Amino acid sequence: MPIIMEDTVEHFVKELKNMFLEQIATIKELEEAAPVYKQLHRDFSAGVQQYLMHHKIRLYSHQIEALEYLDQGKNVIITTPTASGKSLVYLIAMFEEFVRDSQATALYLSPLKALARDQLVKMEEWDRITGAKAFPAVYDGDTSPQEKQKIRSKSRLILSNPYAFHQYLDWHTKWRRIFSHLKFIVIDEAHVYRGIFGSGFAHFIRRLRRILHFYRSEPRFILVSATLGNSRLFAEKLVGLPFVEVDKSGAPQSKRIVTIWNPKIINKQLGTRVSAFVDASRLLAELVKRHLQTLVFVDSRKMAELLALWTRERLSTDGEQQLAEKITAYRAGYLPQDRRKLEVMIRLKQVLGITATSALELGIDIGSLDSVMLVGYPGSIVQTWQRIGRAGRQHQNALIFLVCHNNPLDQYIAKHPEHIFEKEPENAVINLENPFILAGHLLCATAEKPLTEEELKLFWHEIPDVDAYLRELERKHLITRTKRGWKYSGRGRPANFVNLKGMLPSYKLLINGKLIELLDEQQAYEQAFEGAIYLHQGEQFQIVETDFDKKIIQAKTVNVDYYTDIQRITDINILEEYEERQYGALSLHIGNVEVQHFYPSYRVKRYEEVIATHDLSLPPRIFPTDALWFEPFKDINHDWTELFDDEDLFSSGLHAAEHAIIHVLPLHSLCDVNDVGGVSYPSYFQTSNPTIFIYEGHRGGVGIVRQLLPTFRDVVKSAAELIRECPCQNPGGCPACIQDRHCGNDNYFLDKRAGLDVLEHLLQSFNRKK
Repeated sequence: MPIIMEDTVEHFVKELKNMFLEQIATIKELEEAAPVYKQLHRDFSAGVQQYLMHHKIRLYSHQIEALEYLDQGKNVIITTPTASGKSLVYLIAMFEEFVRDSQATALYLSPLKALARDQLVKMEEWDRITGAKAFPAVYDGDTSPQEKQKIRSKSRLILSNPYAFHQYLDWHTKWRRIFSHLKFIVIDEAHVYRGIFGSGFAHFIRRLRRILHFYRSEPRFILVSATLGNSRLFAEKLVGLPFVEVDKSGAPQSKRIVTIWNPKIINKQLGTRVSAFVDASRLLAELVKRHLQTLVFVDSRKMAELLALWTRERLSTDGEQQLAEKITAYRAGYLPQDRRKLEVMIRLKQVLGITATSALELGIDIGSLDSVMLVGYPGSIVQTWQRIGRAGRQHQNALIFLVCHNNPLDQYIAKHPEHIFEKEPENAVINLENPFILAGHLLCATAEKPLTEEELKLFWHEIPDVDAYLRELERKHLITRTKRGWKYSGRGRPANFVNLKGMLPSYKLLINGKLIELLDEQQAYEQAFEGAIYLHQGEQFQIVETDFDKKIIQAKTVNVDYYTDIQRITDINILEEYEERQYGALSLHIGNVEVQHFYPSYRVKRYEEVIATHDLSLPPRIFPTDALWFEPFKDINHDWTELFDDEDLFSSGLHAAEHAIIHVLPLHSLCDVNDVGGVSYPSYFQTSNPTIFIYEGHRGGVGIVRQLLPTFRDVVKSAAELIRECPCQNPGGCPACIQDRHCGNDNYFLDKRAGLDVLEHLLQSFNRKK
């Protein structure tokens, strides 16, 4: 392989400008930064000093700052950029403690099994060089029973994941040695624990802290995270303890050239563009031809495989067979040994093009990369910079590409790149008061040991009237009040049917009678209906029967060239209003609603073409959640006829405005477009007025709509910009502005101009008096 010269990246950028000027929406250079070093106020132990000298490591300022806080007994969240050496902080802290105290133990929790095993290699080297005799070991569902017993009796550093440890807490007596001497809990990639998952994880941590308190253990917490808008407050809500934040990096940073790439328009009337995947394949081939090792992020396992296949075919057609063999996919679903083999090949530059899902977004060590490509905006600034940080390590220049899809979010970014480069990261949201999640974890707690009033106040003090949930569980004969506290009295282990996302029903997906996956209620309805094509670990299955009473789904293996897409119609009932916020003449309401999803049919698609539509007879999915709603024309006595002559046009405008608002929500909140839904009514029966709802798609909600209150004016402004700036000439809009693949009306009754009129009226309402 030729040596990569420093000007290779610069030269390629010049070529791009000459060859693809029309596709380049923005090019921005991010300047390099010099390292800032610092000395600790004390000496390291001999073993740790030996490790640092062996690897010629000098510590950066943020690493020293975090270690000094830990010396003071504080809990720390570290949010410096990717590849800034965050893991070195907890490794030094733990092994200093292991050397000092021969009984000290520590627990490392990772959201991915692969990440824990990647860290194990480093920890074993630390143990060998420092002589700490911590015997680090991975303890999870893949560990054999014989190994588990050996680890519990010997190891002082346990690596696991929250899914596994959630199952182990009611067997805490087996962990007495480890829990009694626990000095540190490391939570890696902490930003992952947001939304429904984070809400369940927060209660799991409180259960863990309660058990540790029983064993008189008060470990320090070290959280490692991508940068968030509310990092310290997020850590404190997640764990339930005070934290300090370390966010100013002293690590060096290479120069990075970021290109936002928008594929060509091929039909201006309909707003159609060349597929982002076609352009991504072309770009990847060009990068690999120049021996620039490139990691490409896509949003599905299927596309990871297809993009790798298309790029290999493209290189082979160009006579580059040897380079074609250096393209590989990487995703969840591969066997662990296959993933580890690929990771080594990437580090050794034996592969040049890697197409991957978010499985490579987190901190698995794959060495330095010359380029990173994002096919589609990931949905948040947090994830964007997490992925960008994978390139440009070891002081080399790097190329970054964001290849935009023809959808509203990506097209907004293409026209407003300042959103990425100038806006602060989003806040992470968790909801401790989601009743479905809370009740499940309280049930688990009563099974782990009797739950006392004092423990409720100590570990769940943030939740008002928390004992009401226990009384409800008692009424259902699941727990009993005793002199020692609330005690579990149901059948079976609660941890088996309460997952980290709460008490959602588990649907079993069976192939020839063999269980291959558990689905939650939403997945069962929307991905596993009869006739659906379901993907699992790269294989295609067709659902042949779904029993919603028994929660059993039967499937068979198929090999087809199409996919299925369910159609959903939504209705809403307001149950209770919590809060009203006034902005000028516009009132925003937050409350609890009942959402009813009806599924009348599903479409069979090949690429984006609908080739068939089939009726469905599913029972409705009904669930309570939180919603935000408003009456757009209340400030003019609901007389929308001042703006619209025709009732159908008005209805289409409301519908278009609602779509546009939903599309831009991820620009203002750390949520996925699938986390929220919307529905509009020209005349809603409970308000007797035109009304638009934004509701949370998860049972009980996680706090997304509350987070929108202070930023709602910006949301409406972005939605108006989205419609105004879309070049399509179709009155009904296009996939880049107001059309939505989940629309229950199949994108009928939409009017682009009328939608913009509704949004501009809303913006004027902010400035009018009530």
